[in-house]
Order: sequence, then structure tokens, then C-alpha cells
Amino acid sequence: MIVFDEGSYPTEETLRTIREWPPERTYGRLLDAIGQCWRWPAYFRKSPRRRHVNGVSRRRWRVSTGGWSGHEDVIGALMDNRLFWAGCWVSSERGGHYVFETREEEAP
Repeated sequence: MIVFDEGSYPTEETLRTIREWPPERTYGRLLDAIGQCWRWPAYFRKSPRRRHVNGVSRRRWRVSTGGWSGHEDVIGALMDNRLFWAGCWVSSERGGHYVFETREEEAP
């Protein structure tokens, strides 16, 4: 479960959950859950449209930490989840800006 405390910091349990999040639970769900707790929602944006690459539906996420330590802790936990980072990280820029891309299941 993704939970931030009263000061909007991620709990230790949340950081462990992020580090251990299995791919079968889908990384889009993980990012959705994190985004709902992000201190500044405008800094956590999910593309409104899916992209189709080689027959696979994908969605882009643009995330900025704003230099805030709680957000930096979440990014660190995402980096520690090697499967997430290897499969979803697209780019990063100095200043705490990240782009991720997740596979999306098509609605029936």
C-alpha cells in the first residue's frame, strides 16, 4: 500500500512496497498510486493518451521531484526496483525531472 505520512513523506513501508513491487501488478498501477500521494500533483503527470509501439500500448509519465526530499526518496526506491527501472525509465534531467513509460493493458 502506498501511504505518505502527515508531513507528506513516504512511510518506510511505502518505500519497501515500491522497491518490491512485482511487474505482474503492473507498473502503471504503481505510478498511479504514487501520483495520488505526490505533494505537488502538477509535478506528476500521466499522458492522457496511450502510444502504440510495435503493437504494445504504452503510457508516458513526467515526474518532477521539486527538490523535495520525500519525492527524492520515492525516486530512490523506484531506482532500487531494478525491473521497474530497466523497463520503465526513459530519461532523467538534472534538477529531478524523470520520464517513465509503462505498458498498458488494452480494455476489452
